[in-house]
Amino acid sequence: SEPIQTIAPAQGVQQPKTVAPAPLDKPVWETPKLEDVSEQVMAQPYIRFTESCSGPEGAPVDEYAAPLFLAWQLTNRCSARCLACCEESGPDRAWRDELGASEALALADAIAAAGIPYVAFGGGEPLGVDHAWGIFERLAGRGVAIKLETDGSRIDAAAADRLAELAVDCVQISVDGATAATHERVRPGSSHASAIGAIERLVARRLEPQLVFVPTRLNVHEIVAAFDLAAALGCSAFV
Repeated sequence: SEPIQTIAPAQGVQQPKTVAPAPLDKPVWETPKLEDVSEQVMAQPYIRFTESCSGPEGAPVDEYAAPLFLAWQLTNRCSARCLACCEESGPDRAWRDELGASEALALADAIAAAGIPYVAFGGGEPLGVDHAWGIFERLAGRGVAIKLETDGSRIDAAAADRLAELAVDCVQISVDGATAATHERVRPGSSHASAIGAIERLVARRLEPQLVFVPTRLNVHEIVAAFDLAAALGCSAFV
């Protein structure tokens, strides 16, 4: 197989150099092996990874009054048709029984009343739902921590300000390539520039977003460069 090109750590927010992607007709075993690339990524010292930690033993399960975590998909609709989407989301993939605004707000109240401390929003694109902000405000106002998984396309300056005001606990932005060409090849209908711009706006507001990269044979050749890009942008983690 061809050797992996190692990219030096980026000094600024510039497009890193990458090797050419493997042609679609090449078999999977001719592309870089993930374990080889992972060694290069893990060797980089300048970005925080989530690690398991040991500490005092927690309370027994039957002593918890409510679940510790709830995952909520507001919609299955989004603007892209990502090749590796595990939810089969897309512009025409909304569920017929998605909750309306009043139903969703009532559920948010029930979540807070139950004492659930953490809610993660994915999709589809959660920010594509008109009443998403009302849900976020309802939960945050009652002390529920929020995680947001998004493509970044709807995080303009005003949206970034609102997320900062809500003190959102975690924002993950999907970036599946160090370059626009690779990202948009893997995520047709998604904008690399929008995702990077969203990260920059969140970092400027001290929200410490995380860059989420889904490796496939179409983009694994850029994983080290994407890691460098995440570090240069100021992301708190490369997921």
